[in-house]
Amino acid sequence: MAKSERLAPLWELFAKFGGSLRVTAAIAEHLGLATHGCLPLPSQGPTEAQRAQVVQVVGKLGLA
Repeated sequence: MAKSERLAPLWELFAKFGGSLRVTAAIAEHLGLATHGCLPLPSQGPTEAQRAQVVQVVGKLGLA
C-alpha cells in the first residue's frame, strides 16, 4: 500500500489526462525512450502544459 500511496501523484495524472497511455508516452519521451509524438493517430499525446506536469511529477517522485 505504501508504494501505491507514494505514486498517488502519478495515478492522479492518469485520471486527469484520460488514462495511462498519454502519461506513459510522455514519460517515455522525457526519458528518451521514445520520440516526441510517438503515439499513432488518432491518439494524441499530452499538450505541452500536460507534458510539463508529467515531467514535474516524474522528477518529484524520483522516477527519472
